[in-house]
Amino acid sequence: MRKFILAFLLIRIAVFSATPYLVVHDVSTWFHPPEYHTFSLVSLFHYQSDFYTFYPFEKNLEEILQLAGHLVSYSSLSVSFFLTFKKIPIHRRFMITWGFSSFVGLLDEWNQFFIVGRDGRLVDFLLHSFSSFITLLLILAFIYLKGQMLTYFKDKKSPDVNTNL
Repeated sequence: MRKFILAFLLIRIAVFSATPYLVVHDVSTWFHPPEYHTFSLVSLFHYQSDFYTFYPFEKNLEEILQLAGHLVSYSSLSVSFFLTFKKIPIHRRFMITWGFSSFVGLLDEWNQFFIVGRDGRLVDFLLHSFSSFITLLLILAFIYLKGQMLTYFKDKKSPDVNTNL
């Protein structure tokens, strides 16, 4: 089931990434075939490329929804990756999950750079990576606290040797 959810999330990110003129609050814009710019891969790596520029944050509904979509998508992707790699030790699983989630975010933004009506930005990639990192830190904190609580309650149930005195 974990692998199915992971595959679903990856497909969902790929579909929304390739949708031209996506408007989050308008469902009718969510599913359109991709239309590509005639840019070359060289234009992506050009130092004056739009990929490396910030965009103005106007605090309108659309941009807030896009920001929330980025955070939720990459947080859920991180949780799904983390749960899928159960047999790997936690510290390595953290790094692998963060690496995979960040790599998917980079591919997502590269793809959006070439889609008409979309603009892939390095800033969005950093947002993907940051949301993944924070989600994984929260997971690790939860695992640590869960272990601490189990140890605490286990110690409470053990009989005290000095109770007969």
